[in-house]
Amino acid sequence: MMNHDFHIHTALCGHAESTMTVRNIIARAEQIGLKKIAITEHIGSQDEMERINIIRQQVNQYNGPVQLIVGAEVDVDRHYWDGRLVINSREEIDYLIGTIHFLPGTDIMPHCQKERPLTREQTFERWRTCFTGLAANPLIDAIAHPGAMIANALEFEVFDGKIIEVFRQAADISAEHNVAWELNNLITKKLTQTQQDSYVNVFRIAKQAGLHLVYGSDAHCLSDIGTYDFVCSIMKQIEIFPKNLYQPNPERKAT
Repeated sequence: MMNHDFHIHTALCGHAESTMTVRNIIARAEQIGLKKIAITEHIGSQDEMERINIIRQQVNQYNGPVQLIVGAEVDVDRHYWDGRLVINSREEIDYLIGTIHFLPGTDIMPHCQKERPLTREQTFERWRTCFTGLAANPLIDAIAHPGAMIANALEFEVFDGKIIEVFRQAADISAEHNVAWELNNLITKKLTQTQQDSYVNVFRIAKQAGLHLVYGSDAHCLSDIGTYDFVCSIMKQIEIFPKNLYQPNPERKAT
């Protein structure tokens, strides 16, 4: 049973629905029977760490049946492409998922913008070094929606060839550093249908490498919390079950 959700955003990020308050998120989780959730607000700069303090204050007021984790989805520093994050320590983050939203070295988010200042070769190489660097980053627990950025940046048809070879390399690195990969439901809004159809190849590699897998809705509205149609389709194809997936442990904190 899919009774957890480890990727939920609040209205503090600026692009989630205004109804995504901590109180409403918890109420929704209770309503649909979730047992544990992680509120993982976007952190795109050190200044945005205040969002975590605001969320924690509200979480600390709750005394109910849902186990709450104060997490964050933290961007890699887009001025580099070695996988470093925009923050240097986890501070008050109990569960940290690292993410690549921007084309490394630029201010462009490929799923929102069509501008391409780099050649395909430059884009691929920067992503390769960024993604494999993220896989070794000691600050993170998991990688959010792996492959989403490069799928939009290169607009390839399927996850195969040299793209998949990078995932093989990153899977070995992630296994060595105990970094999980995330099954993300919202990624369908960023992938074409043919990309979605072949995305299972990424998680076949993850399973073969023995990686921990974690799942999350990536909800930006209340109705998306605990929604897992795409996640379930991937799980079915790689023959893995919810009870076998990784659950964030707030006691695990990198220094």
